[in-house]
Amino acid sequence: MCGRALASSHGESANLILERLEGELDAAIVFAAAAEDADRNGQAGLARACRADARETYAAVVAGLSEPPLTESQRDSLRPKLVRVRELLARPRRRSSAKNEAA
Repeated sequence: MCGRALASSHGESANLILERLEGELDAAIVFAAAAEDADRNGQAGLARACRADARETYAAVVAGLSEPPLTESQRDSLRPKLVRVRELLARPRRRSSAKNEAA
């Protein structure tokens, strides 16, 4: 997660925790999409780093779902983004067409 961890939730309201987790999921989606883009452009190292950041961020959010003040409804509201991150990370990696033509 680019060297950062999710902040502690001590004293945070459920809404603040929810907003934080939503923001982290948004970041994971960006990292996963950037990994796809890097793969297409033949930047394997960048793709690996972005994918690792997306996975780490996703795992931190999943761990944060057990935060006591969150309601089941609030947890449910995060499901679409959780699914989106999983889908992006599960997609097969694509190489750039220029590299495919050279191969």
